Amino acid sequence: FLKKFDFTHCADEIWLQTVIMNSGLSIKNDYLRYVDWRGGGWSPKVLTVDDVPEILHSNCLFARKFDDKVDEAVITHIYDVTKNE
Repeated sequence: FLKKFDFTHCADEIWLQTVIMNSGLSIKNDYLRYVDWRGGGWSPKVLTVDDVPEILHSNCLFARKFDDKVDEAVITHIYDVTKNE
């Protein structure tokens, strides 16, 4: 087990996750990020106000990818909806 960490750059940052994942415990591996790859290509879709209902119903804690130059209103809307939750 320890030999695997001999040549890593961040062994102190990954050892706990490695131990837990190899422990036999029941791990629920949720990504908790909303990312829309349906547009194809190498980058996720830039989210807009039209995507808000799907984002909010996804039960994800994070979302990617926003661009205020494309749609600033989506950022404001998500903030307004979630600031009191």
